[in-house]
Amino acid sequence: MALPIDRSRLQRVTGGDAALETEMFQFYRETAERCMETMESYCVSGGDMWASGVRELGSASTNLGAVEMKELCARAGSLQTQEERAKLLEDLQRAYTRLLPFFNSVPGSSS
Repeated sequence: MALPIDRSRLQRVTGGDAALETEMFQFYRETAERCMETMESYCVSGGDMWASGVRELGSASTNLGAVEMKELCARAGSLQTQEERAKLLEDLQRAYTRLLPFFNSVPGSSS
C-alpha cells in the first residue's frame, strides 16, 4: 500500500526536522477538520464558503504532501450538485481517516 503522504515533499518542507513534522501534522489535523466541517455546513448550497474550505484544505494538503487529499480537493471546482459535493466530502473524510495512522506512526507525533 502506498504511503498517504509524499515523504519527499514533507522532507523538502521540513528538512527532516522531526519536531517540525510533528507541528505540521498537528496543524494539518486542525485545518483538515475545520475545513471539512465548513464544507459539510455548506454542502447543500456550495458557494463561496464551500469553495473557501476546499481551497484551504487543498493548500494544506499540498504543503504536507497529502496527495490523495490534494487530488480530491482539485476535483471540487467542477462539482455542480449537492450530491456530487456530498460524495466528495465522504471521499475526503475517508482519505483523512487513512492519514491518521500515518501521523500516529511518526515518532514524536500523537493525536
